[in-house]
Amino acid sequence: MAAIRPKGNAVRSAAILFIGLLSLPACSSAPAPGRLVDVGGHKLHIACSGSRQAGRPTVVIDSGAGVTSPAYHWLQEGVSDTTRICSYDRAGIGWSETSDQSHDAVSAADQLHMLLERSGEHGPYIIAAHSIAGLYAHVFAARHPDSIAGLVLIDPSHPKQQAAFNTRLSPDQEDRADRMTRYLGFLAGTGLTRFYHPLFNMKMVASLPTDVKRQIEGLSHRADSYRSTYQEARAFDQSAREAIAAGPLGSIPLMVISAQSIATDGDPMSQQMAKFDAIKIGLHTDLLNLSTQSKHIVVAGAGHITLVLEKSHAAKVVAAIESLVLASRSGGWPDDRATTSGRDRAG
Repeated sequence: MAAIRPKGNAVRSAAILFIGLLSLPACSSAPAPGRLVDVGGHKLHIACSGSRQAGRPTVVIDSGAGVTSPAYHWLQEGVSDTTRICSYDRAGIGWSETSDQSHDAVSAADQLHMLLERSGEHGPYIIAAHSIAGLYAHVFAARHPDSIAGLVLIDPSHPKQQAAFNTRLSPDQEDRADRMTRYLGFLAGTGLTRFYHPLFNMKMVASLPTDVKRQIEGLSHRADSYRSTYQEARAFDQSAREAIAAGPLGSIPLMVISAQSIATDGDPMSQQMAKFDAIKIGLHTDLLNLSTQSKHIVVAGAGHITLVLEKSHAAKVVAAIESLVLASRSGGWPDDRATTSGRDRAG
């Protein structure tokens, strides 16, 4: 009797089902530590710690593009001993639901404002914003000044950085970026990123606790994250225009923290990165003009992402946030620098 051979469609269907089943453990292995709050058609994830009785202000972590909230574990753990602190995921990132709203700074700022109101958290707030979220925090402070006790911008984006770095994409480059995003979404959606992940490396999160690493790794397989991150990147020009339109922030306390790599003799890559950082730090110095109360901290040896992922670097960010919290409570300014811009170097 001849063996029965499955038809091609059946084999393909079985393969797709098998791959889909493989992807399920990656998604279910990262349960949300916080809660999902409706902000008008979709829900955002927010996780808070630290006692409300510890005193105000409340610190809010706003993440870099595509970075999920668990990546800020060291900040949340460190600051929670001093005051209430919340981290959240923007739409389509981490545990938050997707949204058909725009992904520009005004939309991000208004969604965060609604999230804080509906989650029952109370201001005033110090927003600790990393990377592109620096634009969002600037707009938030301009639109809701009475809710803000201060800003801590962590290696932030600058509205004019694309011109400074000459990084504006050509139409052909944008098309390639779009295709790459679709490719990453496909890999994540089918579960193949569990076997081949072109962007995620466990070495990046090596210093984090095991349970936090598992959360970040599990979330790295979510297809929506790549699409939402790309939409934020596509909206950068709009966000930059909105930040410029927001203008100066008066006397709202402002700290800008810059990561600065160290050039090594004989290492062209490190020397190139040092040149890049020199331009970036110049842009960060310009951001000090947003407030009459501003301070610049440079963390030598830190990278853009290791500034929050590596415990030793993150400790310097925690110290800066805590100093602003305590200054807010006392009505003063860290190190008594009330009306001048200061620059510190953290080695």
